[in-house]
Amino acid sequence: MGGEFDTNKPVKTNYEVKLSNAELIKKADMPLAKNSHSLCHDRKNVYSIGGFDGKDHIPDCEIYIVHRNKWEHMQSLNHKRAQPATFTVNNKWIYTVAGHNGKDELNSVERMNIVVRGKWEIVIIESMFSPRN
Repeated sequence: MGGEFDTNKPVKTNYEVKLSNAELIKKADMPLAKNSHSLCHDRKNVYSIGGFDGKDHIPDCEIYIVHRNKWEHMQSLNHKRAQPATFTVNNKWIYTVAGHNGKDELNSVERMNIVVRGKWEIVIIESMFSPRN
């Protein structure tokens, strides 16, 4: 899902890998070509969070609805964020942690309720004093 190819330019292609024979099956392209984004999933969907579009670090987020083979835009993050760690909790929350904004390493956390797909909110965690390496 996305990434970059030999050209060092972000791509938006999306493939399913059939594990039985390593066959690549073409799926719907992402809305935006990007790399350095983070992917995670819940029981039904795959989420693409932040990234780099070839020119700038971006806050853009998308959801891939697997059973419909369709991408939809989600609310953007509060901060531009490439290479974050991202995970879901209880099929209700998606969290994105740290990353880089193009200038600084980030030590912040954002989360979104994926059931209602609301806005990203900043989570205050007192123990995150320094950016990751």
